[in-house]
Amino acid sequence: MKAGHILFARLSVGALAFCLVFGSPVLKAENLTITLEAGDYRIIDQGSGEQMIMMDDFGRLLVPGKPMLPARTFLIALPPGAQVLSVALDDVGAREIPGQYNIKPAPPVLPADLRSELVRECRLKWQRNYDLTYSSDVLYPAVAGEYSGTGALRKYNFVKVAYAPFSYRPQSGTLVFRPSLTLSIDYSIQSSSDEELFRLLSDTKGDRRAARLLVNYA
Repeated sequence: MKAGHILFARLSVGALAFCLVFGSPVLKAENLTITLEAGDYRIIDQGSGEQMIMMDDFGRLLVPGKPMLPARTFLIALPPGAQVLSVALDDVGAREIPGQYNIKPAPPVLPADLRSELVRECRLKWQRNYDLTYSSDVLYPAVAGEYSGTGALRKYNFVKVAYAPFSYRPQSGTLVFRPSLTLSIDYSIQSSSDEELFRLLSDTKGDRRAARLLVNYA
C-alpha cells in the first residue's frame, strides 16, 4: 500500500475514535472510506509455458484447478461497539495487461494420509474445476473485492475484505489488473458510558498484534 493511503486511513480512524469518546449516548450512523492499493507485481515464466504473478505481501487464490492469482485479506479497524450496516466495494482503474498469458492453476489439495480413494477424489475435483474454468473465457475471479465479514481483537473491531488485483480470461489468455480497491463502510455505533470507554481504552494487550494486522491501526 502507498503511504498516502495509510495516512488517510489513520486520520479517519482517529476521527472516529473522537466521535466514540465525545459523542452523545445515542445510536449514530458513521462511514469509513479507505482505498487499498495493489502495488508492484512481477509476471514470472515458469518454464513450462505457464506464468505466475508475484506480489509482495500478497498470497494466492488456491481453489484447486482454478487460476492461481494474487490475493490478500485485509483487516480494517472500526471503533469498539460498531455494527456494520453495509460495505460497498469499487475497483478503480481496471485495465488489460498487454499480451497473452497461461496462468498456472492451483494444485490439488491432497489428504495428509494419502489414502488412495481420497487422493482420487481430490484429483477428480481438480480436473472438474480445471476443465470448467480453462475451457471458458469467463473472467476469474469475477470481482476484485469481496466482503468477508467482521471480527474482533480485544478492544478492536474489524471488517475483513478479500482483494484480488488480477482477473483472468483463460481461453483468450487475457489478464485484467485492478490496481486499487475503494471500500465504503457504513456502520452504526452506540456511545458507551465513561466507565466502559475507560475500560476499553485501557486494554492494551492486543495493541502490538493490532498494529501488525490492521491496515489503518493508529
